[in-house]
Amino acid sequence: MERVLSKLIDQGKIIKIGYSLYAKATISPLSSQVIPRKGGLPELATEALQRLKVEVVPSSYDKAYNAGLTTQVPTSRVIAVKERIARKIGYGGTYTSFEYAP
Repeated sequence: MERVLSKLIDQGKIIKIGYSLYAKATISPLSSQVIPRKGGLPELATEALQRLKVEVVPSSYDKAYNAGLTTQVPTSRVIAVKERIARKIGYGGTYTSFEYAP
């Protein structure tokens, strides 16, 4: 199984975003690098966490922005979860951060 996944990664058909987490990939027309087909990193991480049965909620940054307490638009790289998680989800040297939201 690992050889098949390695072959698909080498061909640029999938990209590894975490331990046992993969996403369909494509070649970027701008940089010629392998990037995920779906949206950005927050969308990939949220979908991966939902598949792992981890409840995702709005982060404190999202809540503050939506309440009008700040004008800084959150990057959504911080994802709030209802339970502890010790995974790194990301690609290309960029990873999401997790915030515990009881």
